[in-house]
Amino acid sequence: MTQLIEKHAERLLMTSFDAMADAFMLADLANLYSLLTSVGKIEPLKRYWATYIKKVGILLVQVPELDVSLVSELLALKQRLDDIMKSAFQSNNILAHALRDSFESF
Repeated sequence: MTQLIEKHAERLLMTSFDAMADAFMLADLANLYSLLTSVGKIEPLKRYWATYIKKVGILLVQVPELDVSLVSELLALKQRLDDIMKSAFQSNNILAHALRDSFESF
């Protein structure tokens, strides 16, 4: 089982992480987190998590129609990401650090 997860971790993240995060699939994200951490694959998860945060944040900041409500939209995004951290990723310090760094980048 471990070898199967290790072998397909990158593909699993590439094909499903963004969709699960977009759909706020906390149980699925929690299962993914458990699987990946059980085989020591936190770094690939951290990379996809950081990339996702930056991509979503940059897309939000670049919408001209949101100028008036941008701050509230960013706060809503931060709350959503915090909820994923707490509920799905067990407030993992490595992923929390990636969240802070990625959110600050945009």
